[in-house]
Amino acid sequence: MPLCRAFSVLCILLAWAAATLSFGSDAGAAERLGLKSRLTEIYRAHRSAVVRVKVVTEKLDSSGKPTRWVSSGFFIDRKGRVLTNLATTDTPTRVWIEADRLPFLAEMVGFDPETGLALLQVVKLPPRFEVIGLEESPETLPVGSLALAITSPLEFDPTPFLGLVAGYESQFSSFRFPFTYMRVTIPAGPGENGSPVLDLEGRLAGISVASLPDVRSSYLVPARAVRRIVQDLEELGRVAYADLPIRFAERPDAQKLERLVVVDYVSPDSSASRADVRVGDIVRQLGSVTVRSLNDIRDALFYSHPGQFISLEVERDGRRIPFALPLEEKTALHPPPPPPAAPEAEKRQPDQNPPPPGLAPPTRPQTG
Repeated sequence: MPLCRAFSVLCILLAWAAATLSFGSDAGAAERLGLKSRLTEIYRAHRSAVVRVKVVTEKLDSSGKPTRWVSSGFFIDRKGRVLTNLATTDTPTRVWIEADRLPFLAEMVGFDPETGLALLQVVKLPPRFEVIGLEESPETLPVGSLALAITSPLEFDPTPFLGLVAGYESQFSSFRFPFTYMRVTIPAGPGENGSPVLDLEGRLAGISVASLPDVRSSYLVPARAVRRIVQDLEELGRVAYADLPIRFAERPDAQKLERLVVVDYVSPDSSASRADVRVGDIVRQLGSVTVRSLNDIRDALFYSHPGQFISLEVERDGRRIPFALPLEEKTALHPPPPPPAAPEAEKRQPDQNPPPPGLAPPTRPQTG
């Protein structure tokens, strides 16, 4: 794994170098040196913010011992709050972090099973640590931007890894995410989910939550979504997801050669059915978002709150029709499709850092 990662970083730096040669050898050398210095600065400034998180749960493994889960995390403020990604929904009996190879007891503030993000409060703080704040984070990063992860792989010290922003999706195969995730060319190995990923300004771009090993990539919860989740975890201990009693679907428009988002289902005797939202309506606007894909629908709902009203504009028979609908808290009205059955070999090995089902092969957890 270290050799593979070193080779990947070398390839990226060589590609950067080749791209700058056309501007002259002196200018190219200066730019490469500047990039190297900047990456080193970012890592040194933030490495002490990154910690290892360990959780022991009530669930017993095959040998009868409590299962221990390991992930990465990072301090988000001077109060000692740590954001991480937990791979289990089992009730934790003990939580602690390791900073500078020393253990520090932590308490669970809140947990979101949809994303696996958990907010912890460290009881007694380390004498020295940096923070990766959420306030200055960018709204989004363009595809192709450089991104630097700082992870806690296995039992190693915080480790940097360079990659690129590769895309944005709210669905992978048959699995729907609650909002648009960021995909980066930085694979997440054992213990690395929960790692912060930074841009070249040293700002949080997102937190790693799922691995895509077949394409040497991973999914991040973007910084904008992190802020929304942390706010709810602080106030509620959970995340309140907004929803409408409507199911949406994408379909191609053969005449205009574009994708359309349409109303696929309206829950009977709901606010939407009483307002006369109909199956087949073409969705043009949801809240302030112009709708071009299901990504737009999921983001418009996620960044809203239950109890608010949201505007919906549809096209029907060539006419635009506006609605104002109340947002409800998300229920199991439209559950995602069940995950495919895992091969027997995978079922025998609980995953130490499982992403949404189907994204990565499982690894054996530590036990203790």
